[in-house]
Amino acid sequence: MNNLIQFNTGRHYTEEGQRVVVEVVDSHTVKFHDIDRMIYGTLQQFPVHVHQDIPVAMARAVMQRYDAMQYGNDLTHQTAPQWDDDLELIKYY
Repeated sequence: MNNLIQFNTGRHYTEEGQRVVVEVVDSHTVKFHDIDRMIYGTLQQFPVHVHQDIPVAMARAVMQRYDAMQYGNDLTHQTAPQWDDDLELIKYY
């Protein structure tokens, strides 16, 4: 799996929906950036190895922790992963 995935949850936060970028940092840490809500965070103790081969599983696992507010808010816009129009969009729903 690439260390960067991006997807749209289909939630209607903006005209674009809810676009999220996820970056795998290491085997237990991921960073995410909710482009449309301007929220970024780090998920520690995240089981990357469980989800690494199935991008949609990774996206759903990230959103589960994000929705439960189980993330650190130690990122800034400059350190958060950025949306890449050239990267494949994972089908989330």
